[in-house]
Amino acid sequence: DPKNAGVEGYSFDSAAALQLSGARMDPEFYRKQCAEVAAKEPELNSAWVSMWGICKPAEAWSDFAALAGPAITESSDGLWQQFADPRIRAVMPMAPDFSWLFGPRGMAAVDRPVLLLANSMDVDAPYRFAVETWRDLPKEHGAMITFVDKGHYVIMDPVDLSRIRHLMVAFFGYHLLGRKEYAPLFSEEFVKQHPELAWGAYPPQ
Repeated sequence: DPKNAGVEGYSFDSAAALQLSGARMDPEFYRKQCAEVAAKEPELNSAWVSMWGICKPAEAWSDFAALAGPAITESSDGLWQQFADPRIRAVMPMAPDFSWLFGPRGMAAVDRPVLLLANSMDVDAPYRFAVETWRDLPKEHGAMITFVDKGHYVIMDPVDLSRIRHLMVAFFGYHLLGRKEYAPLFSEEFVKQHPELAWGAYPPQ
């Protein structure tokens, strides 16, 4: 149903999912974080910074912005325009690692339900970014479920993948199909019954 769609994205694809939830890129915030990357505490995974190139666009920002074009980059508030589509009704980003692209101002533009899944031991998409993204989401739209003591490749574990599928069916079934009876199946009370999951940040912060 193209008028009633959901979006999910894992790792790098979480940035696209977040943009489709209404999040707007904040160039000033992103470039500032990249300029200070060496001083971050705790120290970031060097491969994440260099090999995967989280800050590569910042090194040639004018070229990057030129590729996007003024229809996207120009605005009165300094944020890039939304990429969201009103037909997208709910969004599930997983293991996000691009929170610097949006920052608090960009995430404040999210305007539809978001269920963020993250892994507390993730170093490839550092868990701190999931926590930052969750904290910046408007509380009326965003929630986070953490997979406790799991790393980035949780999706390779059949048991954990089954849990992800459960949450995906429950979340999208509720928001896209109107299955109200699915609400308890991705709720805080549900998560409390499963020690392998945590509601929000883990440990609580």
